[in-house]
Amino acid sequence: MTEGPGGRTSRPPRESTGGGHAAARRFRVVRGLLRGYFHEDFLAEHGSIEDAVRAFCRDATPDEIRRLRQEWRVLSSLTAEWDIDEIVSLLTRDLGGAWAPATKRDVALVTRALAAASPDPE
Repeated sequence: MTEGPGGRTSRPPRESTGGGHAAARRFRVVRGLLRGYFHEDFLAEHGSIEDAVRAFCRDATPDEIRRLRQEWRVLSSLTAEWDIDEIVSLLTRDLGGAWAPATKRDVALVTRALAAASPDPE
């Protein structure tokens, strides 16, 4: 953080995901995961974050799984220094998902579940 005019602090600029439509194009498979498996009722349907990821991987082609892993790695790297509210905004507003993770730990659960869901298709 740096001090700006009037003594206000400002955050250093974060690396952009492209926002809105650009983010949706950049993270197409992540968007598909969010919209298809992390909808409003995903906990009732799947039971957990990990089970929603496993369901996606059961339904996806090996190429889709590979692309999801790649996109999720990039997205995780870009958002590593963001606070949870910024991440929620990206996932919901920019990517069209309904899932609003409460903590960064919830986001990390997707990473772990994705790594463990099925053998790496590469």
